[in-house]
Amino acid sequence: MPTAVVHVLLTIIAIDLFRDYFLPKHHLKKFPRWMVLVGGIAGLLPDVDMPFTWAYNFIFGTNVNFHAGVTHAYIFAALFLGVAWLLHFMKKEKASMLFAIIFFGYAFHITLDFFVLGGAYMPLWPFSAFQMPRTFISLDHLFGLDAILLILWLVHEEFKHKIKDYI
Repeated sequence: MPTAVVHVLLTIIAIDLFRDYFLPKHHLKKFPRWMVLVGGIAGLLPDVDMPFTWAYNFIFGTNVNFHAGVTHAYIFAALFLGVAWLLHFMKKEKASMLFAIIFFGYAFHITLDFFVLGGAYMPLWPFSAFQMPRTFISLDHLFGLDAILLILWLVHEEFKHKIKDYI
């Protein structure tokens, strides 16, 4: 299972690479660097059910797991995309971009979980009870994946943006 750190890092890396290499230079003001961080945080949103699981188990002394239920369905990501689309047509470009980035982070988390975990996730809930096949890829043997990703991203940032100038 990807850890919370891996979800944040992979989302930040994907958004940052898109911003650096695919976005036209004249759009960079509409896509400030703080939005990359928001995207990384949005990469944790599907796991909002974890604190509820912990609280429920603490209060009732049970060992119930609510994780990876309905919060891991694409319908919630689609809601963010719908808001982004609506804001775009209302000519609120920055807000629209923000919701599009939140959509990406949310959807990226779910997709990563599906490819790595499979199993009981129902990506098409409430429209279908289809469940992803069990585990495509196992990352269990990659201890330290978060450290490797962080180092690679920091090396990229140093060469692309000269981050040592900020120290």
